[in-house]
Amino acid sequence: MDPMLDNYRLLARYNTWFNARLFDACERLDDAARKLPRGAFFGSIHATLNHLLWGDTTWLGRFAAQGEAFDALPRRPARAARGRPPRD
Repeated sequence: MDPMLDNYRLLARYNTWFNARLFDACERLDDAARKLPRGAFFGSIHATLNHLLWGDTTWLGRFAAQGEAFDALPRRPARAARGRPPRD
């Protein structure tokens, strides 16, 4: 057993567990309540969820760049196809 790999697996399980609890709680909110400014760092619950999605997607992309395949990381269209310029 690799202690480092075991730690990453633990963190991935925690992330899955926590996201499920978070999304269950957020499902009870209507759109207006989710977007209501609440004085949090990102302002609203909606903006915080957006940040979490961005962070998870960014990290999964970094992990995928290491040559491993992840079922949870769908292939994204090229930046130009999404209306964004390619990175240099």
